[in-house]
Amino acid sequence: MVSSILSLRGLRFLVISFLALFCASPSFAGVPNGAPAALGAAVQDSASVVYFSFDDNSTDETGFDFAYTVNGSGTQHFQVTSTTSASKGTVYVGLTLSAGTTYTFQVCAYVGAFNAGNSTSYTNTITVTPASFSTPVIATTTITNESTVRFAVVDNSYSEAGYFYEYNPASTGFVSGGNTGASLSNVNFPGLAPGTAYQFRIRGFQGTSASPTAYTSYSNTVSVTTPFFAPTGLTATTASESTVNLAWTDNSAAEGGYAVYYRSSGTGSYTLLNYTAANATSYSVTGLNPGTAYDFQVYAAYQSTSVILSSASNTATTTTKDGFTSRTYQPITYNQAFSYQATVSTASSRTSWSITGLPTGLTFNSSTGLVSGTPTVTGVFSCPMTATFSSGWTTNNTLKLRIIRAPAAPLTGTTISSQTLASGGNTSISLTDKFSDPDSESAVRLITNMGNMDFILYNTATPNTVTNFLSYVNNASYSGNYNGAVFHRSVPGFVIQGGGFKVLSSPNNFTSITTTASPTNEPGISNLTGTVAMAKLGSDPNSATDQFFVNLADNSSNLDNQNGGFTVFARVAGSGMTTANAIAALPTVSSTVNVDGTANTSLTNWPVTSGSTMDTTKMVTITSAAPVAVLSYSVTGNTNSSAVSASISGTNLQINGVAGGQSNVTVTATDLDGNTVSQTFAVTVNQAPSITSAAPSANGAVGSAYSFTYTATGYPVPTFSVTSGALPAGLTLSSAGVISGTCSTAGTYSGVVTATNSNGTTTQSFSITVPKLSGTVNLGGLSPTYDGTAKTATSTTTPSGLTVTYTYNGSSTAPTNAGTYTVVGTINDTNYQGSATGSMTIAKATATVSLGSLSPTYDGTAKSVTSTTTPNGLTVTYTYNGSSTAPTNAGSYPVVATINDTNYQGTANGTLTISKASGSISLGSLSQTYNGTARTVTSTTTPNGLTVTYTYNGSSSAPTNAGSYPIVATINDTNYQGTANGTLNVAQATASIALSGLTQVYDGAAKPVTAVTTPVGLTVNITYNGSSTAPSGFGSYTVAASISDTNYTGTQGGTLVIQGQSSSSWKSQHFTAGQISAGLSADNADPDGDGVKNLAEYAMGTDPLARNTPPQPTVDANGLTLIFTRPKALPDVTYSAESTDSFGSWNPVTLEVITDGPVQTVRARDTLSSGNTTRRFMRLIFGTP
Repeated sequence: MVSSILSLRGLRFLVISFLALFCASPSFAGVPNGAPAALGAAVQDSASVVYFSFDDNSTDETGFDFAYTVNGSGTQHFQVTSTTSASKGTVYVGLTLSAGTTYTFQVCAYVGAFNAGNSTSYTNTITVTPASFSTPVIATTTITNESTVRFAVVDNSYSEAGYFYEYNPASTGFVSGGNTGASLSNVNFPGLAPGTAYQFRIRGFQGTSASPTAYTSYSNTVSVTTPFFAPTGLTATTASESTVNLAWTDNSAAEGGYAVYYRSSGTGSYTLLNYTAANATSYSVTGLNPGTAYDFQVYAAYQSTSVILSSASNTATTTTKDGFTSRTYQPITYNQAFSYQATVSTASSRTSWSITGLPTGLTFNSSTGLVSGTPTVTGVFSCPMTATFSSGWTTNNTLKLRIIRAPAAPLTGTTISSQTLASGGNTSISLTDKFSDPDSESAVRLITNMGNMDFILYNTATPNTVTNFLSYVNNASYSGNYNGAVFHRSVPGFVIQGGGFKVLSSPNNFTSITTTASPTNEPGISNLTGTVAMAKLGSDPNSATDQFFVNLADNSSNLDNQNGGFTVFARVAGSGMTTANAIAALPTVSSTVNVDGTANTSLTNWPVTSGSTMDTTKMVTITSAAPVAVLSYSVTGNTNSSAVSASISGTNLQINGVAGGQSNVTVTATDLDGNTVSQTFAVTVNQAPSITSAAPSANGAVGSAYSFTYTATGYPVPTFSVTSGALPAGLTLSSAGVISGTCSTAGTYSGVVTATNSNGTTTQSFSITVPKLSGTVNLGGLSPTYDGTAKTATSTTTPSGLTVTYTYNGSSTAPTNAGTYTVVGTINDTNYQGSATGSMTIAKATATVSLGSLSPTYDGTAKSVTSTTTPNGLTVTYTYNGSSTAPTNAGSYPVVATINDTNYQGTANGTLTISKASGSISLGSLSQTYNGTARTVTSTTTPNGLTVTYTYNGSSSAPTNAGSYPIVATINDTNYQGTANGTLNVAQATASIALSGLTQVYDGAAKPVTAVTTPVGLTVNITYNGSSTAPSGFGSYTVAASISDTNYTGTQGGTLVIQGQSSSSWKSQHFTAGQISAGLSADNADPDGDGVKNLAEYAMGTDPLARNTPPQPTVDANGLTLIFTRPKALPDVTYSAESTDSFGSWNPVTLEVITDGPVQTVRARDTLSSGNTTRRFMRLIFGTP
């Protein structure tokens, strides 16, 4: 099989190249040996070049004739006389085609000069109708104004439906600007941001703007920066010590407003003051420092996704008028020393000054400017300040002093007078005038899930702010009050802040509290630890609404001065700072939240009760905010609560007469700081007597003292007397109601006792009995020991000498035998009575037991102990380890021997030890081979059949892996013992290795062989010519493989050969079995139709199923050159090259390897040193060995 590629040099034609594979030498007589087929055509975008493709089925043609008509008439011809023989030809023809015109083409091959006699038949007919749809061009740009750009466009198409235009603002990415109709010449882009860099582009489309079917490429991209005209002519005019008026010329038509910037003259960068409205030409700057030079600049501003500024105006500079530079408010406390130093901007030019309207206790020193003294009044004082300067300018201001009281204990007011009541009566006393707390005008209690805080309000000192705060406390509408509000900011060591938001829904949705108008700022009370102030917007002193904060530290140096000073309107009372500090100690979260449906990232440091993520269920929440009394009242003393009860009802003291008597009652007032003050007063309750004790119930005893005390209510205290009957002889009743004395005569006595005071009398009957005397019996002789005789009890009596009778288990007969008997001893006397009960226990006598036969040896029979007793012959029972059955097996058994007799007792303990017998062990199976299972040894015993346990190198588990293991065998038997030692040797098993992949094809990668072991999965070490690295180059390598495994051994050798890829391997790589069976892999086949047959694809290392461009010749000073690449060392193909100038004879051309490696670069060169140097053909020939 021979295949060739034909390349030609033909400088007279527009033909680039084409290829043909052939299997025979070319023929030059008659008609070409094959007709072209499958003509196809396409029009390039320029609509002036037609691109043809067809199957070239001849190998000896001189050229091709193209026949074509225009709109179906007038057949015309043109020839292409240079080709590259290939199964698919490619011809580029430079014809000028008219858009919308229909062209019909056919092609045939010919030999020699074209005529009908030496040409093949024509191919199929192909029709081409070019349409103009080309890329537009933006030719020029014109800036119409600050927000509009116009473009002049070159429209290169006539079949478009319209154009889309796009713009890219400030390099943020192209976005659609809209669309136009067809035939575009100009485009306006309005609505642009001023002072912004833009890019613009357009492209045509077909179809509709909503559903385009095709697009042209994008036009060229043009860049334009819109202008933004800055203001000019800025002037600055001083109006006062704090105000400057600015004016300028408005030059822009696009601005949304003007940005006003300022700085201290000649220092640092400018600071934004504010934005004006659009078209503004003036602005008044307020809040400036007196006697200070300032620079001002103004910029035109446009709000896009960010603020865009024009360039700056000119700089205007001016100096404010002189004025007071000292702060116009100063913290001051009632009855504490106060000092305030007034200062002005230019002290050297001040000629006079004054501060008037000062509170009592303060004076102004006009020489030093110092206000000092100790205020003796409270309230808010507006003190006019005036200073005159040498320029004639007079400045006026006001020093605001808000005098508050320091926290102190409450005070007593009107004295509470003594009270007198009847029993059952009551009275109520108002406490509102009895106590006062001058430092606490009113208060509000916040109840939170972290504890309570009481705010003591400065109603007089900050009336507007307190009124504002209380408007949210007392608002009946949930949306406008603090109930449910959260603390949304916590900065430990600084503040906790709340009052602005309520939870809407989980996990991060909140709603704002409805706010009302802001109060006027009222600075002058210092932001010290524990004070409460209103939050406000930056740079707006009068912007406070609902949000407040608690100062966690002394923030006076900052917050007393910042933003006009933050208004302190309350302080935290008592232990409330414990709650505030607990909130500050919580973890905080800073994340995006939704407030009123809008995402908000500016709210940070939300305190949460736990965790590290935003969770509305873990907010610090105000469950209730409500006014609370500044004083609470309690009854802290009542010296006689049985006579008087006292309680607090609101601000009233309620007193009730419970019973006759007198009490001193103490009432205490406690303020919210926990400070107290008290008043004590007397209460008297009058009451008629009533005996409250029961009549005497105790009996008297002859010769014994008797005592009983009557009790009675009533005031004054009543007296007692016997008004009927008589007490027992020897007893008397005192006026205080005490019966006392010694009973001398037995009997029953009754009568009436009367209690009397100034308010009435009351009586009670009594009855007292004096009974006979009791005697006692003490039993003895209750613990005798058995000796065979009757055992009787004894006793003594009190008084002594009384007669006693006995029974034993109810019988009067004394018992003899050991046992327990109930004894009852009873006094038998005329004047005394009494008895005693006890138990007589006659103990058994003691006997002894001596054990024997305690050390037998196992012989398979039961082993019983023996014993003797004293006295002799007593019955003895035995237990062995708690069992009455004598043991047989070897072991130790605790023995207890017990005497079993009615009148004797005794035991003995010992240990019965039955020794084991000796046995022997013989080991077996000590030499084994690894087979993947545990390898156990065997043994025999004497006597036969004893259980034996083994250890292998100290382990009870039998080994599996090859190796040597020390063996210890031990008899494990109840009645036998013995051991034996040995060594178990487990030898490695033999495994085999099968090598594969010993013949491989070079591809530049390492070529390791594959080893498979039996059994599978063993580790194999492989070397190639002694190296462990797999080779990648062509050649033969000695392979040595050895198993590396604990339990297996084995080796295998072989030779690895790396060679070029064979033709059959190449075909198997690229074709399926079905394609090979269908003949698509044959050397002469061309399955991809690219004109390069399979043998040539194999020879040049290309893909036979993908169209590949064959190598192209070049002509230069060195001649005609054809360069191609090939895989190195292919075994199934040969290479050669030839050239000719007439197709008559072919001359060999040397093939040179110009780049060696796995893929070689090969060059065939004809130096054109002979023959027709303007006409030369070259072919590559691929053959099979």
